[in-house]
Amino acid sequence: METVGVTTVVTVSGLTGSKRVAARVDTGAENDSIDLKLASEIGAGPVIGVKKVRSASASRLRSERRPVVHVTLELAGRCLPSEATLADRRDMRYPMIVGRKTLRRAGVTVDPSREEEPEGDEVDPRRVVGTLKLHKRLLRTVGEKRAVTPAVLALQHGGAWSYRDGDVSSVAVPIRKLSNGVVREDLYLLLNPEIERAEGTLTRLEKCGRERVRRVAKRPRRLEVRHDGGAIIRVDPGRRRIRVRELDPGTLRLEGIPAANLHHELSHLMGDDLGPSVLEFEVE
Repeated sequence: METVGVTTVVTVSGLTGSKRVAARVDTGAENDSIDLKLASEIGAGPVIGVKKVRSASASRLRSERRPVVHVTLELAGRCLPSEATLADRRDMRYPMIVGRKTLRRAGVTVDPSREEEPEGDEVDPRRVVGTLKLHKRLLRTVGEKRAVTPAVLALQHGGAWSYRDGDVSSVAVPIRKLSNGVVREDLYLLLNPEIERAEGTLTRLEKCGRERVRRVAKRPRRLEVRHDGGAIIRVDPGRRRIRVRELDPGTLRLEGIPAANLHHELSHLMGDDLGPSVLEFEVE
């Protein structure tokens, strides 16, 4: 099980951007809480309700009603939905509180002696505008508001990503093609993917954010996945263009590394474990 400190670094994402911040881990708080200024910077929202919370004021506990907004947290290598309360935390050290619900979803324990601080990560206005345009385009194509999160994270940070919230799940996996000195990506965003067929074995080392070292994983060489549609995002770094097209429901067939990467993300949704770590190998 992964361990985090009483302060830990998280990436919090909204509709218009994301930011790495130091968050206070509070096992006494049930829900997450986000500062108003940070929520505005990343475009947190929309407001999905109001929650009654208890807070300390003048050495007394008092109850107040706070708006609740949807954000996405990247914690311990997992992409997690969060319903965070809005609070004025400008006079507090940490702009984000991570509560018990998120800790349980992430499957982490807390080390009281450990603290982490993020490197500086200012919000670039051009990045905010670009992310907003991409998010709106994906919403028009896919329709499922929260299911587009893996695609945004894959474009921003690279690699494959997965997401689950209740009965909705999604994965994003890139397929790269080299042509005329340019590596282009076809990023497949799949809604509610399910494995139909897996063939062959590809054994390799993998490392997730939850793991401290790489571990052995056995993945299929060929994979067929049934899905409820989604999107194909074509990324051309040579022309600096992104094209989003709708993907009809059907079956996606992959082979080799893309198949292994997709299976890796599906295993997150299914909760599969990895094998022994590279530190357990025999040295000759």
